Amino acid sequence: MGGHAPRRSVGIKDVAKAAGVSTTTVSHALNDKGRLPPETRERVRRIAEELGYRPSAIARGLVSGKTGVLGLAVSVPGEVEDTFANIGYFSRLINGATAAATSRGHALVVVPARGEEAWERLPVDGALVVDPVPDDPHPAALRSHGVPYVTVGREPGREDGWWVDNDFRSAVRMVLEHLVDAGATRPGLVTWEWHDSFTDDVDAAYRAWCAEAGLPPAIARVSYVQPEARTQVISALFDASPPPDAVFVAYERLLPELLRVTTDLGITIPDRLRVATSADTGIASTLEPAVTTLDLDPNRLGSEAITLLLERVAAPDAPAQHRIVDTHLFPRASTIGGDIRLRGGVAPTQASP
Repeated sequence: MGGHAPRRSVGIKDVAKAAGVSTTTVSHALNDKGRLPPETRERVRRIAEELGYRPSAIARGLVSGKTGVLGLAVSVPGEVEDTFANIGYFSRLINGATAAATSRGHALVVVPARGEEAWERLPVDGALVVDPVPDDPHPAALRSHGVPYVTVGREPGREDGWWVDNDFRSAVRMVLEHLVDAGATRPGLVTWEWHDSFTDDVDAAYRAWCAEAGLPPAIARVSYVQPEARTQVISALFDASPPPDAVFVAYERLLPELLRVTTDLGITIPDRLRVATSADTGIASTLEPAVTTLDLDPNRLGSEAITLLLERVAAPDAPAQHRIVDTHLFPRASTIGGDIRLRGGVAPTQASP
């Protein structure tokens, strides 16, 4: 059979032979050690690059004292089951973080939401904590073991930490102003009743916008652990006089519940109610016509978080740093025209968490 023989990797001995020096000299030149003449150090580095030499991860670890392994955990409120692996937002964020870590020569290990004890066993150089909640055990465990970490979403009560986040004040304002531009006068909010930086920031931004507009807030906070009560809570939104004529659904997973309520009440979308949501699970793509969506760009969040984490690992005593990732609004038929329904029938009787 034809083909090419696999290319042999270049080792430190190859570099030493090509440069006419010892392997110790090569090691010192590549790792900024020893007392070498600058011209020797530069020549060895140039030859190593020309030969395509790449130090092994194990060798780098022995020199630097680092393992090359990073950790990631997604936090959930205490009463919520660990279901993040099935949620599109978290999958995209983890993919973005994994790609960024791999491109920089690091491995990324995902720790279970209830697995904060893993930080005692895992030899990680640093960690990401996604959507930390009040009294979150993951940051506490990482601090106790001296592991540098970055959060995606600010850690409650620690505004001075290292974090990557969206600007939700601007994002929520963008959604609400789009709803108003589409003809709405009384936008409401549907969200979970738990607390994390995303939920609390959306709530605060919505209330601030209502205060500026001189409107009373209309908020339905839905229980994650009591699905049988969700439609009742959402229905109460429309008991007001006048009821909301637009709704921002902070979590896409609550769209089917909203649709069940609007179907039962005979409220047509977007004729009587305009609807927007934040990208979360992909449910909006199963609707006809599609729902206007706020994309939080989780791939970019994951990538930026890894970049910031590696900066913190390299300089653990540096002042805390932050990164803001832009959001993007995609207007669709739920706010600008058409009738909305689930493909194949009406809204389901119960939404999956």
